[in-house]
Amino acid sequence: MVWNKLERRDPIAQRLQELEALERERIGQAAGPVDRAIGPAAEKIGERIPEGLRETLSRAFCKGFSLLVSKGSGVIAQTYDGGKLRRRFDELDARISGRRSLRNLRRFGKNAARGKYAVQVVSGISGTGMGLLGIGLPDIPIIIATLLRTVYQTAQRCGFGFEGTSEQLFVLRLIRNAVEHGELQSRHHQKLLELGEKIDAGTRFVGSLEEETRRTSDALADAVLIAKFVQGLPLVGAVGGITNFFLVGQVSDYAALVYEKRYLLRKSREASPAPERGLLSRLFGR
Repeated sequence: MVWNKLERRDPIAQRLQELEALERERIGQAAGPVDRAIGPAAEKIGERIPEGLRETLSRAFCKGFSLLVSKGSGVIAQTYDGGKLRRRFDELDARISGRRSLRNLRRFGKNAARGKYAVQVVSGISGTGMGLLGIGLPDIPIIIATLLRTVYQTAQRCGFGFEGTSEQLFVLRLIRNAVEHGELQSRHHQKLLELGEKIDAGTRFVGSLEEETRRTSDALADAVLIAKFVQGLPLVGAVGGITNFFLVGQVSDYAALVYEKRYLLRKSREASPAPERGLLSRLFGR
């Protein structure tokens, strides 16, 4: 991206440049952390996976998401202090509004990424414990609840909600994008940012929650297919269980990046609105 002199002096533009460097580092890789966790043995293990396991996994994820996204978001929100997260956001947002400095913006970014390791450890322990017992599928509801809780907390740390069809679609697409890789992930990442801009601008759009649930479930099934097969083998399954640790970390990192960038784009748009062109279009020359 080519930035003019005025943009280089703007702290928000500077922070956006830093996030773009993270995007180049993390997004579009040939394989994600979950794939790398299995290692070079993945191909041989894949040959032993029974036919139909992917479909079984996808159905399990789909059932869990359908229940928790539509009916369980309030229950998940009760497992942490959302009011505390909101108050912290208000404090940081007021500080940025009062003094838009790169230091304050970086502090905001650190807050967006808080709590990652504690959640990773808990999910990793539960997955490894079940793996030692040769249990692969029953921990899927735990994975779904953990992923949603992580994304909800990150959203609130950045001043966004997770209720309503629009935000639920955003959450599901975010989780799907987080576990994709290569050109597909890069393309979907840009579309997710554009969706966030439309939501924040109040633009109406058409989206199917049922279809998005299915797509996210398919992506997660692909991401954990080998790991869940291995996790179903007693003792050896501990290796597959560790995948939960990497999966939660992968989604947590991506959520922090996306929601922080969505916040910065909204903040920049509030300072210099341009109704004739979206902010992403102005920034990226599109």
